[in-house]
Amino acid sequence: MTTKTLHEACKLLNQQFNHVPVVYGSLCLSHYIENHLGIKDIDLLLPIQMIEEQKDKLISVFKEHGFEYFESELLTFRKDNIDVEIARLEDWVHLCNFMLDTSTVHLESCTYKVLSVDDLRRLYIFLNQDQRRNTIKRQKDLLKIELIDNYLLQRSK
Repeated sequence: MTTKTLHEACKLLNQQFNHVPVVYGSLCLSHYIENHLGIKDIDLLLPIQMIEEQKDKLISVFKEHGFEYFESELLTFRKDNIDVEIARLEDWVHLCNFMLDTSTVHLESCTYKVLSVDDLRRLYIFLNQDQRRNTIKRQKDLLKIELIDNYLLQRSK
C-alpha cells in the first residue's frame, strides 16, 4: 500500500507542479536495504519556496485526489492509512549537512529522487541526537544507523 500511495503522491507532484520530490526516511532506506522496517509513512522533501508559494494549491490538489489534509508542523496528507509528510528541503540540508547526492527513480508514471546512503546516515545521526525525540524513536534511529553501516561495509567489499 505504501508504494501505491508513494506513486500517487509523486505523480501529483510531477504532473500538477512539475516537480520531482526527494524521498527520505525509512522508505528511502528501504530503497537500499531489503528490510521494510515497518514503514508507516512517506517522507518527502520539497523546496521551501514551493511549499510557501503553493501550499494552498498543494492542499487543494491532494484533497481533490482523495487525500485527507491534517494541520501540523509539516504538510501532512493521508490516504489508505498512509501518511505523506512533506518537509522543507533546505531545513534538512542545513540540519543534517546533506550533500544531496540523490538518485532518480522512475516507476510507472512517476519520478522521485532518493537520498544517498551517506545522507541517510547523516539524517539518522541527527535524529538520534535530537533530545526532543522519544526514546523508542531514537532506538530505531540507532538500528537504522547500524543497518546503513552494515550496508556500507558490504558495499565496500
